[in-house]
Amino acid sequence: MKAIVRLVILTALRDRLFAGLIALLAMSAALAVFLGSTALTEQIETATVFAAGAGRVVLVLGVTIFAALHIQSLFETREVEAILSRAISRTRFVISYWLSLACVASVLAVIFGVGITMFISLKLGALLWTGTLVAECAIVMAVVMFAGLMLERATPTVLFTMGFYALARLMGFFVGIRETATDISAATGFVKRMLDAVLLFVPRLDLFAQTQWLVYGTGQLDLAYLGAQTALFLILVLAAASYDLGRKQF
Repeated sequence: MKAIVRLVILTALRDRLFAGLIALLAMSAALAVFLGSTALTEQIETATVFAAGAGRVVLVLGVTIFAALHIQSLFETREVEAILSRAISRTRFVISYWLSLACVASVLAVIFGVGITMFISLKLGALLWTGTLVAECAIVMAVVMFAGLMLERATPTVLFTMGFYALARLMGFFVGIRETATDISAATGFVKRMLDAVLLFVPRLDLFAQTQWLVYGTGQLDLAYLGAQTALFLILVLAAASYDLGRKQF
């Protein structure tokens, strides 16, 4: 496992992932400060929300592309066969690579969270925002692992992951529609049942790293629910990735 972690970190350093993403995050923060300065009131709060929201998307997209390209390289160079030829199970291979990718994404998320914390006074809100952003990155890396091992190509892996991420981020919107729909037609009933099925397998990422925590505090935050949701989804996706890899013939 240590060798896999070292390999992923060295690959990230070779591809200049840390330097590139930190530069992009700094640029997005600078743009957010400029946009916030145009507000008539609460300029710092506006800039903070813009920087956190934009940086979150940049971070998730950046680590997704890196992970997808790295997994594709494993298949193209047949390195995955060399690793699996040793005394390592396919389940351990999946978990090791997920941990490695999650560590890389978590380091970047913590760096970004520390940068956000420097500009606000609600330190607890920033701490919880950073922590849930790390959990969100871990979830996204698990989805990348599943899609990458299943599809073996970077482009469809990125599209699959970003489609999942967009759906998970919009789950609060869909839940609101479901709860407020009053029509009792067959079509409405079908849509509600479909949403219920989707909610069983798609996490509520709209509840993670909420920018309002950086401005108004966390309020009543159910960390147990977020933790349980993260753990259950990670187990489900990593188990699916291990099962899919176990079906492949090398």
